[in-house]
This record gives sequence, C-alpha cells and structure tokens, in this order.
Amino acid sequence: MGVKEIIDRHRHKGESPATPAASGAAPHNDEVSSVDDGVTDKERAVVISKRQKVKRHCGRFKWWYLLGVILFLAIILPIL
Repeated sequence: MGVKEIIDRHRHKGESPATPAASGAAPHNDEVSSVDDGVTDKERAVVISKRQKVKRHCGRFKWWYLLGVILFLAIILPIL
C-alpha cells in the first residue's frame, strides 16, 4: 500500500493524514523535542585545594610509593 493510498483512505473517512505526533513519534518542534532528551545542566564541580589533591594522590598511590622506596633501598644499601 502506497503513501497516496493511505492519504486517500484517511480523506475518505474525513480524517487528516497521520502526523508524527499522532503516530507516536515525537514532533520536530525544538521546544518539545528537547524537553526530555536526558541532557541537563552540569552542576559546578567541587573545587578542592592543592593540599587536598596531593593528599588524595598520595593516599591512592601509597603502596606503589612504598614498593618504590623498598626497591630503591634494596639497590642503594648494598652499595654503601
């Protein structure tokens, strides 16, 4: 069934042809289409001080730093 046949059938019933809103698809109106598209404004990022950044970094990598110190001492102490 072609598009013309569908339009003619609706005209004979006194109805208008199917629009995107009537068929369940979202209309292409900018205001309506962007109302619930999942995009929201970002909240301001929490600004932390330099000291807090360093503390967080050291806490995250403390075991790697400990491993590095142990390896360094294992290499350097026998030389002395």
